[in-house]
Amino acid sequence: MAVAASQTDVLVVDDNVLVCHSLARLLCLSGFPSRCVETGQEALDFLKTCRPTIVLLDVMMPDVNGFDVLQAIRADERCANVVVLMYSAVSDPVFRARAKELGANDYIIKGDLSFAQIKQLVADHLERVKKTFQQGG
Repeated sequence: MAVAASQTDVLVVDDNVLVCHSLARLLCLSGFPSRCVETGQEALDFLKTCRPTIVLLDVMMPDVNGFDVLQAIRADERCANVVVLMYSAVSDPVFRARAKELGANDYIIKGDLSFAQIKQLVADHLERVKKTFQQGG
């Protein structure tokens, strides 16, 4: 179920291959064109040429961590409207605060939400973005 990069609504970034591909596939099957990359560097490379509406971003990755990816996204004016949802097994409030400080739109704890809830969160953010663009923002 390959999705063209230019048609991607959601970019899933997770070094856990099974989680990454499963989430992207389930989102695609739910009507949200999604792509999966397994490293922070792959995410940065993808974002050089494509603008997903949402980045579902793991925090703990071995090459470039999620905070560094988030910081790069927020520093790039071309990505100003990209919604970043941090997605991590780390429930430490310090991590959540750091994500918010760097500009994450939300911080999700892996295992706290069902796929249905993640799908609804993605749908809600996509709807907000759509309304913002319709209102000229």
